[in-house]
Amino acid sequence: MTVLLVVGALILLALLAGTPSKPQPQNPQLQNPWPDVMPVAGVSFRQEIVEQCEIGDIFALELDPFGETASKDHGGSLHDDPFAVLVRHTCGMVGYVPRSLNRPVYEAIDSGLYANAGAVVVDTVGGGPGYYYGLRISLELRKKPLA
Repeated sequence: MTVLLVVGALILLALLAGTPSKPQPQNPQLQNPWPDVMPVAGVSFRQEIVEQCEIGDIFALELDPFGETASKDHGGSLHDDPFAVLVRHTCGMVGYVPRSLNRPVYEAIDSGLYANAGAVVVDTVGGGPGYYYGLRISLELRKKPLA
């Protein structure tokens, strides 16, 4: 009986040793801490601009420390946000990177490592009678070339 337990344990160890582990990223510091696609926050206040947006449109991302634009737009009714990131279309401001995701995006742009920061519309959501339009974007931060 003991021999069977030892043989069984050895077989189990051999099987576990041969099991491939989950691949790890080669350099985890190069991975973005935000999702590939995210919604744009605050679009319900800017429907006249959002209605004009189409998949593939390119937006600029701009730092808005203390959420000054939001406070002005809403009579100071919103809390200041030191990591606010504006999402701007050629027609005007569309909204913000969601507060739950904005700090790493703000810090990445503020680091100066990127030549430009933008976003591409990957999906339009809703719309129609009685419904707001929404947008989902993918961030495009291009690193500056090494000198």
